[in-house]
Amino acid sequence: MSAITLMPMVAPRLVLVADDETAIQLLVIRAIDQLGLVALPLNDGAAAIMAVAARRADLICAVLDITMPIVNGVDAARVIQRLAPDLAIVLMSGQVPADYADHMNQLRLAGLLHKPFPLAALRELVRHAVGDGVANKPE
Repeated sequence: MSAITLMPMVAPRLVLVADDETAIQLLVIRAIDQLGLVALPLNDGAAAIMAVAARRADLICAVLDITMPIVNGVDAARVIQRLAPDLAIVLMSGQVPADYADHMNQLRLAGLLHKPFPLAALRELVRHAVGDGVANKPE
């Protein structure tokens, strides 16, 4: 009889974080970590789309900046919703370009954060979007 007990492997609960500003990305990653989740950081919308295509089963939420290079966050969100219809999406931006408003109204968003925002607001929004089972680590 073996004294070894095998525990089931639990996949990390991944939150995609796409922002081309490193400082903002690091703050968002910190907030995600404080919830006991794992951030998957990316720098643009095209990379976000590819990550969802490759890892959609592992992802529980996507936090996308609206203004990013290659593919903006709104266009990325539209494609991501086709790839993973149940994935919660949070958009964030310092200023929402006027021509994006109509496209944003067609999306099913978990929320929109206007920069600058308190990290507590991001944590609460992500917690609400992904449901129970997130931690509340001290800041």
